[in-house]
Amino acid sequence: MRRYLILSLLVLPIPAYAVLPYIFANQPAGNVPASYLDTDFSLVEGGIVQSGISTGSANSYSVAPAVPWVGGYSNYANQGLTVNFNAGNTGPSSINVSGLGAANLVKNVAGVATTLASGDINTNVPYLLINDGTQFWVQSVAGSTSSAGGSTTTVQYNNSGVLAGSSGFNYNSTTNVISATGTVQAASISLAGFPVPKCTTSGDFTLSTLPAGIATAFTHGLGVTPTISNVYLRNLTGQLGYTTGDIVEIAGVEGNSAGSGSTYALQQNSTSTTVILGNNLLNIITKSTGGLSTILSPSWAIFVKECAW
Repeated sequence: MRRYLILSLLVLPIPAYAVLPYIFANQPAGNVPASYLDTDFSLVEGGIVQSGISTGSANSYSVAPAVPWVGGYSNYANQGLTVNFNAGNTGPSSINVSGLGAANLVKNVAGVATTLASGDINTNVPYLLINDGTQFWVQSVAGSTSSAGGSTTTVQYNNSGVLAGSSGFNYNSTTNVISATGTVQAASISLAGFPVPKCTTSGDFTLSTLPAGIATAFTHGLGVTPTISNVYLRNLTGQLGYTTGDIVEIAGVEGNSAGSGSTYALQQNSTSTTVILGNNLLNIITKSTGGLSTILSPSWAIFVKECAW
């Protein structure tokens, strides 16, 4: 009598959240080598392969995971490797996994894949690398030795993922002043937040109708007492080498309320400015000779330009 031994096949249920690495999901007919399996199937469930220490040189690394990657990086999209690098990097870097070819190592900078900067990878620091199908995203560069460039007042900028600074562009935190040497270019500059001066100009006062010592007032409309005031003469008929329309700025002197002095005095408040001519005649530089000469009142008018912040 023959007896047959029937062997039952034990099927292990796979959790719904399990992610099968390519080597298991796409294994051709035949046996899966026992070396590909770990004791508790954590690699099968998580899809994470502990890779150990890389080989190669700075910026050009290789790694051989315990479970080899086959068929191309696209077969392992969204799977990761944990790598201890054998050398720190000095710039853009790549890694070759299981001989599939060099794949770029990148980091997340404001949502953009950015090449690594010098010091982003250090030795004896474990890094988690996530494959997106073509390249590996380094999940942490916290061990980076990168630091700000320039002096303590240098404004920093992104130089291919590395902080850099120029001695010609500085910020003083005490005075809140940014200083720059060379040319500063901008497509447009907003004056928002900057005080903009308000300016006004009086009408002409003909000197022949503006007696010395008599106050003549005009409303400037600035709303505050003027900060800057300049007084000018406008030629009306031609004199002392000047032609009609020529303008000459004149300097004033301190005078009393009666306008005692050699030229003029201004009295100002938040609404108006009062012009008082001095008792002495106005002298200006002769245009043709450069000498000092007295003007003829009918040939000139006086006006005031004022500004305030």
